[in-house]
Amino acid sequence: MRRSKKKSEVKGFLEAVRPLWVSGWAYTVDESQPVTVRLWIDDTLRAEMKADQLREKMRDLAIHPTGRCGFIFQLDQLAIQLPDKCVVRVTAGDSDHEIWQSPWPYWSEDARPKGRSDDQEEPRSPLGDQFFFIHIPKTAGTSFGDMLLNVFPEDQIFANRHDKKDNNTFFPSHNDYLLLPQEKLESVRLLVGHVPFAIGEILPRTFHRLTFLRNPRDRVISHLAFAHEHFPVVKGQSIEQLFHQVKRGQLTNAQVVYFADSDPYDLQYFKRQAPIDEQAVRQAVLNIHKCEFVGIVEEFETAVRVIEAMFGWKLGQIPFKNKSSTRAKVNIPQHILDEIDEITRLDQIVYEAARQRFQHLKETFLK
Repeated sequence: MRRSKKKSEVKGFLEAVRPLWVSGWAYTVDESQPVTVRLWIDDTLRAEMKADQLREKMRDLAIHPTGRCGFIFQLDQLAIQLPDKCVVRVTAGDSDHEIWQSPWPYWSEDARPKGRSDDQEEPRSPLGDQFFFIHIPKTAGTSFGDMLLNVFPEDQIFANRHDKKDNNTFFPSHNDYLLLPQEKLESVRLLVGHVPFAIGEILPRTFHRLTFLRNPRDRVISHLAFAHEHFPVVKGQSIEQLFHQVKRGQLTNAQVVYFADSDPYDLQYFKRQAPIDEQAVRQAVLNIHKCEFVGIVEEFETAVRVIEAMFGWKLGQIPFKNKSSTRAKVNIPQHILDEIDEITRLDQIVYEAARQRFQHLKETFLK
């Protein structure tokens, strides 16, 4: 089962896979009747139900007219026991459209793989070191990713343009990275995607982490402007309506979320299953300092010179991709700007840590 390449009207999200339940939401655009969702375990259909349970937030945020689009497969009531290691999928609608975050690799507590420890170094390989670019949305990552094509052949990159084309132009889900076969991981020289810091731990060889961060307020405004211009699903909405619809899931302290986890098989913060608090910030700052290269968008050209000096690369001319033509025209009310500052308060701490890291790199490599 692959995500359909044809544009589908089914929307859905797999929220959680637990030993006793599987939950999420799904609905069909422009249809009032609840959509049927199906539960698959290791490609075997095990149960189906209507996604008709009340999700008040979906209604309150005007994502769904009634909010009755949730589902929970109660595994104990269905006499289903998840194997210690399996792949869980949820599809929706007549075409079995695979919803977002499906497939979901599941391990029991005892069977969960162990990430490498902080002091564990992989032996140098004749295949060369690997690189991991943590691409936080709206941090000039598309431009930087295009420049990396001057260093890495596309067939040595995951996810490359062909991988994104197979996924309706989006980067694959973090779950898809966890499901990559070992031979694929061995062949990759550059791992890149909208995936968290912890995902790099799946790489089998010595690897170097690369990332860019951005002023939190500017990043949120850029995200809103881009979504407002390019996503048909928000057509007719004001920037303010869009902000309230997506702020919790995509905007609130997003840069903390990308760096707070350390175990790729237990992404509590990235999946929003643990509170984004001071502990998350402390871990995110520690992980920022584990990145060999940290750039900031506000000094993008200087950052390119730094990384070229670090690794002896020639990245070529700087392109600027995924820039919104409406960015300069967006007029955001002051009360929304104040709320943006509040929901990115912890992001600001991580951004300051990134600025300090970048300053150190400048002083070291651009003497």
